[in-house]
Amino acid sequence: MSKIVVDQIQKNGGTTFTLPSTDGAANAPLVTNGSGTLAYSPLKLPAADGTANKPITTNGSGQLQFNPAALPAAIGTAGQQLAVNSAANALEYVAPPQGVAIKKTYDFNTLSAANYHDITWASISSDITYEKIAGVRLSMYEVSCTGNWYLDIYGLNSSDSLISSGYFGNTYHGRYNSNNMQGQEHNSDQGWMRYPSYGNPIYNTGYNYGFGMSGQIMLIPTRHGSGSQTNRSGGSHYNIMWKYSSHTYPNTEHGAWMCYDTQTTPAAMEGGFRFKASSGDFNHGKLVVEVQMEEG
Repeated sequence: MSKIVVDQIQKNGGTTFTLPSTDGAANAPLVTNGSGTLAYSPLKLPAADGTANKPITTNGSGQLQFNPAALPAAIGTAGQQLAVNSAANALEYVAPPQGVAIKKTYDFNTLSAANYHDITWASISSDITYEKIAGVRLSMYEVSCTGNWYLDIYGLNSSDSLISSGYFGNTYHGRYNSNNMQGQEHNSDQGWMRYPSYGNPIYNTGYNYGFGMSGQIMLIPTRHGSGSQTNRSGGSHYNIMWKYSSHTYPNTEHGAWMCYDTQTTPAAMEGGFRFKASSGDFNHGKLVVEVQMEEG
């Protein structure tokens, strides 16, 4: 029986490869060191193919093997989580457990400058439905605009269209330029909830004495009541800090918006909400939206 004995092999005009002098372990592949020397890998391949969608893992001793649990064949939808399906011995995408919060961050430093952003429940997670929302927390961190502005929050209906009519009323307390202030107002059937309620706008991004708006707003859907005072849109409770003009004092305000008197309130925020500046475009700061789901 004939055989060819060589230490190296080379394709015509190509790289010269030096062969290993001894055999490797079973199922160990040949690999190169990047300089033309071939050797057997210390990682051994499985002896046979695995079943569909099972990833390769190591046993920690140099043996590669197929994981006993298969991965999903397709990617899940936004907000879903990987969970074990023990009956199928596989991982699958499922809705997050109810009673937990689903979060999403909006970074106005990197988003395209615009005077509003429509934030739909579906864009946060496909598993959110309005009926299952216990409450929504908006956390703002130095949010500011190119102009002097108020923050207006509108609802979006089930078609993700703007709800621009309906009455909300407001009370507020705070401290402005070292002076206490308080008051009440309503939105004149325009659908929005406005912050700050005290009659001074927040100054633009980069203003010498300003740093935008920081604080939290809680949107609470109210699904009970009767007659014209039924308020399925929900209301808000808020606590914010802001600056305007040349005052070096921090200005703080807290209060709440809710259905106004016996007037017709805005329609339910079934689609989400619009985060809108009354003037200028958002270009600085971050907004974290946290949707708390109901149990059961």
